Amino acid sequence: MEGRERYGVTVRYPRELRSDPEQIARQVLVPTMDGAMIPLGQVAKVVVAKGTPGIRTENGLLSAYIYVDIRERDIGSYVADARKAVAAQVKFPSGYFVTWSGQFENMEHAIEKIYRLGRCCG
Repeated sequence: MEGRERYGVTVRYPRELRSDPEQIARQVLVPTMDGAMIPLGQVAKVVVAKGTPGIRTENGLLSAYIYVDIRERDIGSYVADARKAVAAQVKFPSGYFVTWSGQFENMEHAIEKIYRLGRCCG
């Protein structure tokens, strides 16, 4: 709370606690201004609800992430195939684009560094 304004708070508990909001309301203790500990249910409504996805930004632009676990093949060939598939099958609206990141990006930087060192010193 800030003056008359109210702000929602989202808390994510471990899976085994999520199914019983009444248990959370009774057993989770929160400190008061004078240091006393009271059940969360005395100061908040505890409900299980599906929330909106978080808004992420990167370099000042809204972003969405897709995570991929790769098994039984190397990341470089996977990304090469995925790039071709996206280019052939996905038409982005104006202002939208795709960036390949994560471990693949780290691998590309390492290869680039090795290449530069080879040109300079080999």
